[in-house]
Amino acid sequence: MCGEFVGCKYSVPFLPYGDALRVSRGQLRRCLGTQQAIRAYQDIEEFETHKFLKRVYDHPEQLAIHIRRWGPR
Repeated sequence: MCGEFVGCKYSVPFLPYGDALRVSRGQLRRCLGTQQAIRAYQDIEEFETHKFLKRVYDHPEQLAIHIRRWGPR
């Protein structure tokens, strides 16, 4: 229910307990379950975080817009 309000109804943290949650957690573990897999995404995360922070620094009055752009779709 909470996920529906913020637009991430099917995001793993908002899934109700059950088969869908178990399957999703298993898929995440296979993709991100090792240090090597996490390192592969680190550069992307840093790059995107830098872009987000630059937008917030340049236009702090538009914080809500920046968060919506950066958050789940």
